[in-house]
Amino acid sequence: MKIKVACIQMNSTDHLEFNLHRAIQYAYYAHQDGAELIVYPEMFLFRGKPSQFSAVAKRTQEVLHKFKQMACFSRVPMVLGSIIERSKQPKKFFNSSLMISPQGKEVAHYRKRHLFDVETPKKQKCHESRDFLPGKEMVTADIAGIRFGFAICYDLRFPGHFRRLALAGAEVIVLPSNFLKETGKAHWLSLIRARAIENQVYMLAPAQVGKHPATAQMSYGHSLIVDPWGEVLAEGNGKSPEVLMASIDTSKVKALRKSFPVLKSSLD
Repeated sequence: MKIKVACIQMNSTDHLEFNLHRAIQYAYYAHQDGAELIVYPEMFLFRGKPSQFSAVAKRTQEVLHKFKQMACFSRVPMVLGSIIERSKQPKKFFNSSLMISPQGKEVAHYRKRHLFDVETPKKQKCHESRDFLPGKEMVTADIAGIRFGFAICYDLRFPGHFRRLALAGAEVIVLPSNFLKETGKAHWLSLIRARAIENQVYMLAPAQVGKHPATAQMSYGHSLIVDPWGEVLAEGNGKSPEVLMASIDTSKVKALRKSFPVLKSSLD
């Protein structure tokens, strides 16, 4: 199956309405350019202070309805990179990625499993578990004859997650991200290519770029579309938002897995 995909690289702010307007605008550009799938980055609708998360999460259903209408009107499926979703625990949230079908239906709902609690070599500290709960489920979904698997940002460093998706039949794995500039320069490309090669999947990795308004940390950008052989089909810049386009062909996944059957030999 051949489709043209669009990865939207954004510099999301702490103003939901502004981000929503930009996200819709980018979707329009992608649709005009023939996109048959549109994928947004992690936290594409809001990057701000945790004290604002509750107010943002209350608008999730309202915003989701807008994107369902867009997908239905354009007949283009979308992956809402990640949004802030309320949990049953007060002041705790899920970082969730949703896939919407061309009929405007929610067909996948993935909650980030691995939370980014680290201190980088340059002493940048991140503690996602202060505000978020980890998801528990692996998620795949079928759209247009293609099986998609889902991951978010820090999940990239856990190869078992991707192997399980591949063994579940995923041919394309979507990885919306907000990688730090420091770790992105060191590891982003290498890890994306590794996950694509070892699992014989396409990797669609739209990313945030620019300064986080709440933490002042810089995001790496360099959104990527990588094929199952590890070839970079498209790469974003490290400075500004853009719409990244490439055509993918899942018959290449099937042919490679037949001639180079690493998944059949997997002991993982």
